[in-house]
Amino acid sequence: MRRLLQLQHHKHTGKLLHHRHTSYRALLVILVVLGAVLVRVEMSLRQIAHADSFSVSAVVPAPIPTEPAVITQPNDSTTVTDPNLIIGGTCPDTTPPLTVAIYRGTELLGSAPCDTDGTFVVHVTLAPGNNALLPRTWTATDDSGPDGSIVHITYAPPAAATAGTPASLHPTATTFLTIVPDKPYLLFGPTMRTNWTGSIIGGKEPYTVFIDWGDGKSNTFKHIQSGQQSFTHQHNAHLAFYTIYIRATDETGAQASASISTITTYVAPATIGSIFSRPNTTAMSAYTLGAIYSAYIVMISTFGAFWIHAHKLEYAPASSKHRPVQRHRSLR
Repeated sequence: MRRLLQLQHHKHTGKLLHHRHTSYRALLVILVVLGAVLVRVEMSLRQIAHADSFSVSAVVPAPIPTEPAVITQPNDSTTVTDPNLIIGGTCPDTTPPLTVAIYRGTELLGSAPCDTDGTFVVHVTLAPGNNALLPRTWTATDDSGPDGSIVHITYAPPAAATAGTPASLHPTATTFLTIVPDKPYLLFGPTMRTNWTGSIIGGKEPYTVFIDWGDGKSNTFKHIQSGQQSFTHQHNAHLAFYTIYIRATDETGAQASASISTITTYVAPATIGSIFSRPNTTAMSAYTLGAIYSAYIVMISTFGAFWIHAHKLEYAPASSKHRPVQRHRSLR
């Protein structure tokens, strides 16, 4: 191969070299390699053109807030007799919106998006006794902001009634019905269904679970057993966020509730970059590749014409290769 593609040096005499100096074998190898590359490119483009879609994703961290969320309702050191509580407060207004999650220690109780007016409303279920509630903000790229101040809320169940009253209506710290979400927020998109996962524990089985998906649609699930649960929904409207509300009712009528923030992957392409589109490679194959193949055919034709012409000169009759000798009369 080295000898095949070796170039020979010729002095620049200003004269055209004979066709025998042209390396037709090297040109042929180049044309064959070029043809193989063109075929491979066309096959790749056709595979992409027949694909239903492709996705290009990139993640750029969203701005992390410097100010914490603040619980304003209820006030600190409040005592309540209903375990289902609505937590309200203020939060930093950012784009895309933040999620405000409420924790009791390390246990997530519920969350909600920070509204455009800088407020939030989260549904939670309290445990009997003291509940130290901590607000924490989350960005759409899973970064948390500074924690807010802890607010202490005491849940005092009604005094135990006479014998025969269901224990779940007068829960203790070990028997109360509660909902424990797995994540502070959920993502959904054009091909991504909203998937709520979490645990429903305590009370008396089975449970009836009601879910308001925040888009005007709701579902009721019956005969749910204690433990890990998963519920899915397709949000069709292209809104920035929704608040999902979930309520569980046990066999005795006791209830637990929680809200969860949902964030769409359409929001802020610089934050969650997702492109769902069908590539228009058919037009590229028809026009661009057509022009390239046409140029390739012209190159092959030119190569063949030069090769045939060179061989005609090489095998031409000897009489046509020599010029007639001119005799000059000597001058005396």
